[in-house]
Amino acid sequence: MLSEAYRIAEQILNSKKTCVLTGAGISTESGIPDFRSPGGIWSRFDPYILSRQALEAEPERFFTEGLALLKEINGIKNKQPNKAHYLLAKLEQQGMVSCIITQNIDGLHQKAGSSRVLEVHGNLNQAYCMQCRQQFDFNYLLDLSQTEVPPRCACGG
Repeated sequence: MLSEAYRIAEQILNSKKTCVLTGAGISTESGIPDFRSPGGIWSRFDPYILSRQALEAEPERFFTEGLALLKEINGIKNKQPNKAHYLLAKLEQQGMVSCIITQNIDGLHQKAGSSRVLEVHGNLNQAYCMQCRQQFDFNYLLDLSQTEVPPRCACGG
């Protein structure tokens, strides 16, 4: 096993572009439950509800049920990065990691100091209009959804 770790380290050191892929496992040590494990988020919520398909087919349900879930998990914004997040940030700063691609919406890579992070599933900081692409603070979307379901952009989208 140790020789395998050395081989991986050697490949990273010799690489011109190393991209790191992360998912829920990296953030569980920070106290964020993953979505798929027993007792995880999807054992209490229907995963379909946060899909683009649900948004387009059932916008009212998406915003009533989906935003209830997002409000519940919005508390993860207060969580702190762990050693793995800080290690990846350090590797990026030293030029050994070119970017991080993550499924996580928690922002912990950025809190740890990583600057080149691609968030596959978005984040809890920004929302955008699917029609005009205007960006909004995520909390604005949560507030707006209290009075208008589904919430509408000024463009009508």
